[in-house]
Order: sequence, then structure tokens, then C-alpha cells
Amino acid sequence: MPTVALLELAYLEQVGRLNPDEIARVRARLLSPGGALAPLDFGVAAALHAGNIPRAVSTDPFDRMVAGTALAAGLPLITADTKLRDVPGLTVIW
Repeated sequence: MPTVALLELAYLEQVGRLNPDEIARVRARLLSPGGALAPLDFGVAAALHAGNIPRAVSTDPFDRMVAGTALAAGLPLITADTKLRDVPGLTVIW
């Protein structure tokens, strides 16, 4: 799981787009020790991939960082965000 997604969740909660109780439940599950999801940090490779995502595909910096992290790790991205299906080289599931 891209660690930058935790920042995006906090932002969406703060602007009222996501329910705080739901976010707390998701955050607890994502951060539980021995959980099924491993954290993927946003590093140099992810930043370079994010920077190469065409602006026509996404202008959202969070989406670009999450997609860049998946690209750098060579992993598919699980998301309901349909516009990320147009990121070159990214496999999107869901």
C-alpha cells in the first residue's frame, strides 16, 4: 500500500469528503501489525514515475503519487478511480 495514501485519506477526511469513523477503521486495518498490506514508501523512483504521468490523465498530486508508487514497485494498483486506467504502463484492478 502506498504510504502516501494515508496522507490522502487524512486530507479527504479534513475536507469532509470521507467519514471520519470510516477513515479511522480503514487506517487501523491498514496499519495493523502483520496485516496483509505492506507499506510502499514514496521515493525517488516513485517521484520520477509520478512526474511522467501525463497531465491529461491526472492533475491530482495524490493520485499521481499513488500511481507513481505502484509503477516504481512494478505492482498493480487497486483503485476505483477510473482515470488512473489511462496511466501508461500502470495495471489497474477494480
